[in-house]
Amino acid sequence: MVDAHTWWRMGDRSYGPEISARMAADLAEFDITWLEEPLPPDDHEAYAKLKASASVPIASGEHEPSDDGFLDLIAQECVDYVQTDLVCQGGYATGKKVLAEVQAQDLKFAFHSWGTDLEVLAGLVGPRQFCLGAASCWDVSRCITTSRADPAFRKRG
Repeated sequence: MVDAHTWWRMGDRSYGPEISARMAADLAEFDITWLEEPLPPDDHEAYAKLKASASVPIASGEHEPSDDGFLDLIAQECVDYVQTDLVCQGGYATGKKVLAEVQAQDLKFAFHSWGTDLEVLAGLVGPRQFCLGAASCWDVSRCITTSRADPAFRKRG
């Protein structure tokens, strides 16, 4: 997984769709699981174009500001992996909607979490309940979690 979300936060030095597409092509040889947020999160049209041309899976969603944003991202099939953060984006109510739509569109879901142990637990328990036994839409091995209680996190500082 390559997390590129800062690419679109660099002001006038931000990478545009052309550079993001070139980076996706260059990353293909490394067989990454996905390229995460290489474009501004609200530019669903650019995501759809990138997904259509990219040779690596594309992930986004952790910065979607509303349920409608998620629903559009999913309906337009702009990404291969839809991400949501239960703590930062509407809690379980939004998570339930997002996962139902991900499953209906036969896309993949990747829970996003960066924070406390409680947030990690919410992400591990919640999606499993929402998928109603359909393991195809959710896989614990795809969780992005960082816990401050994790010794690896403490070593990083």
